[in-house]
Amino acid sequence: MAEDSEVERIYNILTSGYQELRRKAGRQETDSIDFHLSQTRPGMKAESSVFTATIPLSPAKLSRFLLVGADSWNPYIPQIVRKVTAKEPNSVLQRISKGSGGESAAGFSDWSDIKEVEATFQLPTPLVPVRQLKFYRCLRLLGKDAFTILDIGEQYLYEVNSDSAYLRRRPSGMIIEGKKNSCEVTWVEDTEIPEAIAGDNIFSTMLNQNLAFCARRWVITLLERLRQGVMHVTYDPEFAMAVKIERDCEGRATKRLAELTHRIKSEFFRTIGAPSERIWVTLSNEEGVRVMRRKNSSTELFDHKAVTSFRVPATPESVFNLLVKYSVGFQYATFLYGTDHKKAIEAAWGDSNFSVSLESRNFPRNKRFFPKGFETTGRRFTPRGCPTEPYYLIQQNSKGEFCSSVISHVMNKEQMEKLFLKVELEKEELRKEDWEQLIIPPPDGFAIMPEEDGGLQCKASLVSLSIWSPFERTEKAKAIETMQRIIKGIIKSITEYCGTY
Repeated sequence: MAEDSEVERIYNILTSGYQELRRKAGRQETDSIDFHLSQTRPGMKAESSVFTATIPLSPAKLSRFLLVGADSWNPYIPQIVRKVTAKEPNSVLQRISKGSGGESAAGFSDWSDIKEVEATFQLPTPLVPVRQLKFYRCLRLLGKDAFTILDIGEQYLYEVNSDSAYLRRRPSGMIIEGKKNSCEVTWVEDTEIPEAIAGDNIFSTMLNQNLAFCARRWVITLLERLRQGVMHVTYDPEFAMAVKIERDCEGRATKRLAELTHRIKSEFFRTIGAPSERIWVTLSNEEGVRVMRRKNSSTELFDHKAVTSFRVPATPESVFNLLVKYSVGFQYATFLYGTDHKKAIEAAWGDSNFSVSLESRNFPRNKRFFPKGFETTGRRFTPRGCPTEPYYLIQQNSKGEFCSSVISHVMNKEQMEKLFLKVELEKEELRKEDWEQLIIPPPDGFAIMPEEDGGLQCKASLVSLSIWSPFERTEKAKAIETMQRIIKGIIKSITEYCGTY
């Protein structure tokens, strides 16, 4: 009996949350507002937004992505999603949910699936804290090809420690009406945040205008990802021969390359926004630059990263175009000293706003490739007659309304063969450990965002920058000084270029 009353209590909260969601979406007018769901706590404010659009996915595919496929949100939209996990809820919620495998509670069959979701959302910058949320995502069928997804914070259903780091997700979600091969989606975002969350930095305007995590940003970012379509690749014959990509393997090679670009992008946004404390240790946060060192290394040199954000008085589109053309010179000056330059791969998706290139240069054998600022001499990098081996620089460019990016990643011959050799391609898929090794050293690059509403034509841009350099573990002071200097030099160069570009 006690559990039956608990089922009824939670069911009533979900029903009220559903009505509140429809009210926010403009689908239902009601005089009776559940103040428990609509009020905010002292010192907090509601950050709410609504956006409607057509998404080119069938109702079945969209529901799987939003509910069952929550774990795929990060590689799909890493500009927003830092981490997310979804699991089956407790027994009470499983009784309410008829789609979770257990018996439905009599009369409580409105909800066909419920997941417990733990998520971390981010802006690609070290200057804005991540947002951690724990909520229940509930699917309610409304008819053929029509359904609602309700998000409701765990704080509404259960007593939660007031010191919890989780923000409260107010009743929000999506109302979805299916068409032939698409859905009309009304997306509602509503989260309770501290009144002073904006702080005093270059992102204050964006946060105060509710552009950072608004419904429109979620939908537009998802649409941009869906528009990418299929990757089309042109392989240089010499490169294909060198890594033994045979013609009958090109389809699998392209699939591997597409997977690599998605993983590089996810790792870049993870590191620039909220690096894993399991992998990275922060050495310094001085002068607005976060300097980090990888905790483990297989050699005497440890990967170091520096990340920061800065404002550029130029449109995001012009900054993006500049960085597509000059980012290698800004970040990898030493790469330009290599010999025997080759364009190995040119790739593009169906949408011209996304492209990938891979080029190679030769460097002295047994000498690790170094980025800008570590070993630039101003003279020929490779002495004549010196045995050489190739290094590869992959650059991916992605232009979007809320966030564009230009990301670079260095790979050696062994990594390239691991990715493309026929014997590797014949395996169904690489292991997680293999993919992790292919993204060492970590990717570098730029994330470009509009300062305020205006998208790619906004008058000013907020640029986040990430660079990598190897140092010995004992060279902490040298690493901090060197990377701060490199960062300042890159910012100065970009600002000057934007004034004339």
